[in-house]
Amino acid sequence: MVFSCVCGNNSLSPEGLVEHLRLHHTSDAVINHYHCRQSPLCAGILFDNLKKFKDHLVRKHSGDVGGAPLGERIVADGDHIEEQVEQEVENEVLVADNQPVYFDTFAKAVYDSGLMFTAKLYNKDTIPRSAVQEIVSFTQDFMSGFASLLKRKVMDTFSQIDDLDEAVVQEIDDLKAMFGILESPFDELDTEAKRINCFLDANAYVKPEKYFIDSRPAPIQRRGVMYREMVPAYGQFVRMRTTLKLFLEMPDVFDKIMENVANLAAENEVISNFVQGELWAQISAPFQAEGKIVLPLFLFTDDYESNNGLGSHAGDDKVSAVYYKIPCIPKEFLSVLRCIFVAALFYANDRKAYGNKKVLEPLLQELEFLEREGILLHLIDRTVRVYFALGLILGDNLGLNAILGFVECFVANHFCRVCRIHRDELRFHLEDSNNLLRNEVNYNGDVGLANSNLTGIKEACIFNNLNSFHVTKNQCGDLLHEFEEGVCGYALPLILNWLINIRQYLTHEAFIERVSAFQYGPHESGNKPSTSKLGPERFTSAKFNLSGSESLCLTRYLGEMIGHLIPSEEPVWEYYLSLRDLADILYSPFFVPGAEILLRNKVREHNEMFVATFNEHLRPVHHFLLHYWRHIRSTGPLIHTSTNRYESKNREGKIVAYSTESRVNIIVTIMIKAQLKTAFQLLSKNIFDLKFVGGARSNSPARILPHFQTFSQTLNIEGNDVVSCLKFVEYAGTTYGIDSIVVYDVTENVPRFGKIVSIFVYNNSQLNFVLLDFDVLGFNNHFYAFAVEENANILCRHPAQLADHQPLWLRYGARDGAKFISTRHAF
Repeated sequence: MVFSCVCGNNSLSPEGLVEHLRLHHTSDAVINHYHCRQSPLCAGILFDNLKKFKDHLVRKHSGDVGGAPLGERIVADGDHIEEQVEQEVENEVLVADNQPVYFDTFAKAVYDSGLMFTAKLYNKDTIPRSAVQEIVSFTQDFMSGFASLLKRKVMDTFSQIDDLDEAVVQEIDDLKAMFGILESPFDELDTEAKRINCFLDANAYVKPEKYFIDSRPAPIQRRGVMYREMVPAYGQFVRMRTTLKLFLEMPDVFDKIMENVANLAAENEVISNFVQGELWAQISAPFQAEGKIVLPLFLFTDDYESNNGLGSHAGDDKVSAVYYKIPCIPKEFLSVLRCIFVAALFYANDRKAYGNKKVLEPLLQELEFLEREGILLHLIDRTVRVYFALGLILGDNLGLNAILGFVECFVANHFCRVCRIHRDELRFHLEDSNNLLRNEVNYNGDVGLANSNLTGIKEACIFNNLNSFHVTKNQCGDLLHEFEEGVCGYALPLILNWLINIRQYLTHEAFIERVSAFQYGPHESGNKPSTSKLGPERFTSAKFNLSGSESLCLTRYLGEMIGHLIPSEEPVWEYYLSLRDLADILYSPFFVPGAEILLRNKVREHNEMFVATFNEHLRPVHHFLLHYWRHIRSTGPLIHTSTNRYESKNREGKIVAYSTESRVNIIVTIMIKAQLKTAFQLLSKNIFDLKFVGGARSNSPARILPHFQTFSQTLNIEGNDVVSCLKFVEYAGTTYGIDSIVVYDVTENVPRFGKIVSIFVYNNSQLNFVLLDFDVLGFNNHFYAFAVEENANILCRHPAQLADHQPLWLRYGARDGAKFISTRHAF
């Protein structure tokens, strides 16, 4: 019986295979799961550690004859799931069962395993670094106890054997040394300083640098005597050139990015990325004229509270963070937090005290270097120099106004960064004007006036020193704060107050019942509006105290919740439908050239209806909408410039701060933790892996799958072939489950829906959804949902073949039981 590893090594026993995996693939982070292919009955069974895998092999297959390769991991990539093993790049020696295990090989396996073990601990936000030290110490003590006893037992046994030849004595000495390794497996990793040095040696850790900002006089106490001395203020900075180099030199990362850029450049019918916009064409032109490879960078800046926001120390250690990412990575990874890197951390109060130039000086110098010198990548088959240009600086309006040099008050005369409109004019302003737009000429003139009351500019933007950037071209919308918390936040109380309190189409109690009992589905259940924030007194307030995701959720599904109670001729409902229509366009991940004109008209229609319906003036957030049509033409879809994912990156820092008792140099604590998390990703070497993670599996013959006869010929599956059935699966960061609705195609701008009736894996490699098809009966504008009906068609799709990756949910009408599906964006 031969047990084979995917690397080519053959073992004669289950124990031999497991030993080989332990010695030679422990450090290969891509082997996170092992699955058995020894028997069709075991097809698709996954084991997350070697012990379980070994127990299964010994129990089930010790007496088998024949077999297939074992120790493989399921990794999804495109339409099929490729089976890969990341092998040691240098000096890997594959040892067969009949060859001895050398001490050096064993010692390296223990070291690599310990390094990955500690890296995984550091990757957990909720585990402080002090706890990692304790875990390492406890594990060391745990191992040393029984390893010492086992060592003594084995050595005593050998001591009773006489006349051992020299070779055997040498083997015993090696074995004794191996036991010594097991007695102290973390000997080279037993302190954090040692662990960080090991990460540095593995080219996986970029050490944060402390930089001087300024100093201020402050009282200092020494031996009971109070002195007044100059106290320095420092920030934390990580060199972007080093992080980007390590990131792009990971296997396949640079090639996949360049392939994606080439595909986007060749696509003329649909715009889905920043590099397809007018702004990047202007920025990249000088580089391309010189034959240089250039990639864009997005910066994001925001402040967050490291202490309890309601506590007595709120605001004392408020942190300002600067993040960056490459916006042209493959679309599956655009929202993945591990692809967003920390550039700098400093205290928010220091920026207010010393200004933007001093706190951001290292960042500006680094951006100038990346733009001028670039970085040299040493890839497997070639050496490439890559340059980077700052594409956009993102953030909420307050943060952007602060860092870009504009007034930090939205009741100021001229607070808009895009145009020079006066605050009194924007109250009823329905369309942006070319004459009011800021440009380099009038911006320089306004800076020269040095009067923020007349211009809205406090100081010249320091980022204008970059050749590729000017603040007047930094056109980006923030859907989270401007639309979800802003426009929707203002509109919802007005809509519901009119429908419930004034026109009395339904009672407040009925509305709360509809919100509570609504079928959100598993994909929107986390965004369910809190009914405690929808009390009667809230309807007369300016805004609901809902989060952005809760406001958007209520806006999306209000039509299905209460639409059956509202007459179609109701003017306020017509305004709601205009708001809902606008949301559908804004959240589209792609648009066709010319769609900016449609958006411009929709925004004008919405703002005009808001003023006319509620007799209210427009707020600043409504004014920001007027510029959105220019934004998508210049920089691509708005969802890619929204701050949602960066806010989630802030959450990582908050969790680290909350799990740390000390507040001495909290930005140092947060920054070191962030770099240790990045070290784990760099050690894993699989940052662009498209893998799926399934729930509980049940193995069965393919013939018992629902609708097997319909898709068996298409997939070339025989009735006796064993498949693994799952209740849910996570693919590319999205979870799909039984009964989820997916969009598998789009025909003439109408989505084609399918309900997942089964999820299965066959051939140990291919993931498929069995879909029950729907006929689209039409679009019900009053409910703002598609009316659908099931048909008899059955389809089979891999998740990569879907037209849209976001799963939806089937809902039933309140009166007639009709079936409806709401989409999250326009098609």
